[in-house]
Amino acid sequence: MAFARDAYGPDLPVFYDVHVGDVVPIAKRALALLHSQLERQLVEHSATTADIEGLVVGVAQWRSTARNVARELGRPIRTGVNRSADVVWAALTDWPATDEERERLQIAMREALNRLT
Repeated sequence: MAFARDAYGPDLPVFYDVHVGDVVPIAKRALALLHSQLERQLVEHSATTADIEGLVVGVAQWRSTARNVARELGRPIRTGVNRSADVVWAALTDWPATDEERERLQIAMREALNRLT
């Protein structure tokens, strides 16, 4: 695997993976993976967080990707960084919006109460 230096966005990694004659931007792969992870977390749990230190993209790109996911889902979202500036977060603001989400919320609340008793 060889690397060629190039710019691929304001706060994205700047290396390309050159493999068998194809040039595939590592940043593009990282964004696609981030997109699918954020989509899964938002659909299943309505919110997600990530340690800023472990991000493979910048905070602005992470938040932008979360907003893009929400836009594709047709859902309102808020994103931000916690006060100590070490965690980035995203949360759907209309959750639970469907009967399935309301049921999942009820199950999660029952399970939480059961753990307390």
